[in-house]
Amino acid sequence: MNKKNRLLTSVELFFILVGCIIGMSVTSLPANVVSIAKQDGWISTIIGAIYPLYIVLIGGIIIKKYPDSNIMNLSKAFFGKIVGNVLNLLFMFQFLFYEVMGHFRFKQPTKSV
Repeated sequence: MNKKNRLLTSVELFFILVGCIIGMSVTSLPANVVSIAKQDGWISTIIGAIYPLYIVLIGGIIIKKYPDSNIMNLSKAFFGKIVGNVLNLLFMFQFLFYEVMGHFRFKQPTKSV
C-alpha cells in the first residue's frame, strides 16, 4: 500500500479483484454448474473464470493509461457525448438493479410464513 496517501494502487486492486474472482469461482461456481451440466461443467467454469480476469486486465491497462479519469469521463471521451451518457446511464442502472435484487434476495428469507 502506498504510504503517502494510503490508497490502493492499480496493481493492488488488480490482485484483490483476481483473488475475489478466483475465490468465488472455486467455491461456488463448480457446484452450481455440475448440477446442471454434469461432466462437462468444467468447460463453462474455465470460460466463466477467464472472461472476468480479461476484463480486469483490460481495466488495469486503461487505468494506467488514464490515471486521473473515471469510467464516466472515459465513456464520454471514447464514445462521444450522447452514446457515452447512454452507457453511463446503463452502467448506473446496472448497479441499481443489483442493489434492488440484493435487497429482495435478503428480505425474502426473513418473511414470516
